[in-house]
Amino acid sequence: MAVQLYYGICLALALLNVVLVCFSGRMQNVYRLLLTVSVLIGNVGYFSRSISMAVEPSLYSMKLVYVAGCFVPLFIFLLTANICGLKLPKIFRLVLTLLSIVVICFSSTIGHLNIFYDNYELVIEDGIPHLYREYGWAHSLVFFLIGLYTILCIGIVFFALSHQNIASYKTAAVVGVVIVGAFTIYALERTFTLPIEIMPLYLTTCSYIFFFLTNRLNMYDINESKINSSTQNEDYGCIILDRKKNYMSANHLAKKYFPKLASYNIDYPIRLRDEDKDDERYEIISWLNSSNPGDPEVPKKFSVAGRVFRFKIRNLKRGNYQYGYLLEFNDITKDERYVDMIERYNNDLQEEVKEQTAHISTIKDMLVMGMASMVDSRDNSTGGHIRRTADVVLIFAQRLLLEDLGDGYSFTKDFLNQVVKAAPMHDLGKIAVKDEVLTKKGKYTPAEYAEMKKHPAEGAKIVRSILTGVEDDDFVNIAENVAHYHHEKWNGEGYPEGLKKEEIPVEARIMALADVFDALVSKRYYKDAYSYDVAFGIIQDSLGSHFDPELGKVFIKCRRELEGLYDYYKDHGDDANEAVERRKVFGSGLLEVEKIA
Repeated sequence: MAVQLYYGICLALALLNVVLVCFSGRMQNVYRLLLTVSVLIGNVGYFSRSISMAVEPSLYSMKLVYVAGCFVPLFIFLLTANICGLKLPKIFRLVLTLLSIVVICFSSTIGHLNIFYDNYELVIEDGIPHLYREYGWAHSLVFFLIGLYTILCIGIVFFALSHQNIASYKTAAVVGVVIVGAFTIYALERTFTLPIEIMPLYLTTCSYIFFFLTNRLNMYDINESKINSSTQNEDYGCIILDRKKNYMSANHLAKKYFPKLASYNIDYPIRLRDEDKDDERYEIISWLNSSNPGDPEVPKKFSVAGRVFRFKIRNLKRGNYQYGYLLEFNDITKDERYVDMIERYNNDLQEEVKEQTAHISTIKDMLVMGMASMVDSRDNSTGGHIRRTADVVLIFAQRLLLEDLGDGYSFTKDFLNQVVKAAPMHDLGKIAVKDEVLTKKGKYTPAEYAEMKKHPAEGAKIVRSILTGVEDDDFVNIAENVAHYHHEKWNGEGYPEGLKKEEIPVEARIMALADVFDALVSKRYYKDAYSYDVAFGIIQDSLGSHFDPELGKVFIKCRRELEGLYDYYKDHGDDANEAVERRKVFGSGLLEVEKIA
């Protein structure tokens, strides 16, 4: 019973292996399935022979054993070639298969002819059947077949061990041990009479070993692994490493752009060689060795032979088990060229827009100064006043940029630039004032003064209508405030809104000082020009009532520059043709403002 139990266990294990192979996922390797089925057939033969108490059933059992004995070595050989990365010619595989079938055909003559078994006898000893046989000449083909497959398998294993860039040396070594062990057991059983045969258990064990070996290789096989459908994409490259970061395999694109992969040994770590350190391609190896590929990484780019690739690392898992890493990269050359084209187009477009905007801004400035000239044609002091106050604001802004006025007075270069640009627009509202009021030489009546006080609000409307859609909103608001509130006073007694202190926009407070200063030192219909002493004295006395006291103190510090500016006016005039030269002399350029002609 112990003998039957032994063969029964071998049969059960062989059947279990068939189930494992069939339900381990898609059929990655047909040779593995054929091997497990052949081992199962052989174990059926061994088990049935152990319980056969008659000659005829025992002979049929032996025929099953020989089916397995001829096919198992064949499929082990084909699996060995497959595992070691060798592709055998179809004609070679066909010849070996036919040779095995021929030997099986000879074995089927058992019980009918004496060419395979010359003689046989069934003996029952202690309830255990033993089939004693004498071999005929055809049985020598079995020895030849097993010897042939053993030699072929060992040759493949030695080839794989000497070409470790084709196959894993670990796998090849295991296969070699399995084959040598099988041949050794077969030779022992032919030489010595043993109470039970070891081969059924050994072959069953071998089928399990090949099951796990092929499973491991399939995990790292580019064509078989469930990595990504894009592995078939000609723009997709990938390199597979095991969980210890040993090189396992790579697809055709990876080998094309990383030719040194051909020299990397399977199951060995990828090392960065000295000659590779300046090669952009192999930076990914140092990146891999210096980081944890399991952590999320920002994809990196590298270029090879004029092509651009995006590279990243991700984990390879089966369920919760991580068995390796995937180094994948995509050829994004077309995308990069498209992005470059878009960027160049955008840059060209931005330059064109910038040029057009500058052109529109120039036209706007000309329009503003043209309107100032129109006012000048009605009031022979206003046109020059607009240009002079613009220069005064520039000098004042340069000083403000250098002063620290404390809380509430933080001036940026951009803001002061905008105030300087807005200054020429502060009196444009006078274009809406009636001629008889604007050109009157005497003192205004209350009605005429009320008419004159309309010009700030009218100016604000004109400025907004001119600038909206041409300038940004910040500048529109600053220019509108300068025009609208430059006649407001610190004590609230100004017009048109009667604002006081910080209620008055700071740009309007700056403009108020420049506006009044020019009115004081310039000749008007109703007065002569005041001296510099008198003008600065009036401004000093008006700090805290008419003017912002802090801004006024800074304005007074500009006295030397302002006197030089107005002395220049006396010698050269203040018409439009002199404006650029005037700025060269008195504008230090700290604000880098656009020159206003």
